[in-house]
Amino acid sequence: MAIQMRAGEQGWVRASFGALLLMIAMGIVGGVRMRSLLRAGPRGESEDLPRLILDPVLQTSMRVRLVLLLEIVLLMVLRSDLLPSLQTGGMAIVLGLLWSATTWKSLHSS
Repeated sequence: MAIQMRAGEQGWVRASFGALLLMIAMGIVGGVRMRSLLRAGPRGESEDLPRLILDPVLQTSMRVRLVLLLEIVLLMVLRSDLLPSLQTGGMAIVLGLLWSATTWKSLHSS
């Protein structure tokens, strides 16, 4: 259906596809940390649980993926050309990293 509508020629579709690929890559990185969190104890009995939940890599992965998801929704609504779509994606990544900066700061202070 997307081929028939020539969706690949629209800039926002290409930028959204790139954002999805980035979300997959960040999900793989965060998935490693998530597995260690799940192994720590399904009932939350592990003493390492707070440390694992607040892990900066996991937090960064989750926050950037959330911002990228919202960026994709915004691109679907705006339907802009490629350059503005890529600029929006870049701003979304920066926003997600800035949002995650507090977790990285707490890592260095402890």
